[in-house]
Amino acid sequence: MVCLRILKSAPNLEKLFLLIAHTYSKHVEEFLETQSVSSNLNLNRLKTVNITAIDGFETESVLTKLIKDRSRNLEQMTVLHY
Repeated sequence: MVCLRILKSAPNLEKLFLLIAHTYSKHVEEFLETQSVSSNLNLNRLKTVNITAIDGFETESVLTKLIKDRSRNLEQMTVLHY
């Protein structure tokens, strides 16, 4: 998963922009959940997250919950659907 690799390799990341182009996310969410716990992601510097997703992407997905839970300095999270 490219997103997880980016997050793991950029502990000082302040802005994150994602484009999610599929709705079938059960396996992706399970993978993210297990990998984030085992990798102990550090997203403390993350301040802004913008997600553009295909219609059908759940706003309260595992990905958004993961970011919210691990980003103490998060100031803005936007999820747009197309």
